[in-house]
Amino acid sequence: MRTMRVLVQRLGAFLSKKQWERDLAAELQSNLELHTEDNLRAGIESRRSAAGRGAEVNHMRSVQ
Repeated sequence: MRTMRVLVQRLGAFLSKKQWERDLAAELQSNLELHTEDNLRAGIESRRSAAGRGAEVNHMRSVQ
């Protein structure tokens, strides 16, 4: 019985981490789009490399 409980807990932790990753990606994308819109209105073209976004994601993971 204990083994089943541990398995369910690990599965739940895995699924919640995946959800957290999706939420983080959506939040970063939204933030990037808002800043891009602001910059375009101000006459500045904003571009961000995938490596820069990856660094942000890694930083947010380490903060959690």
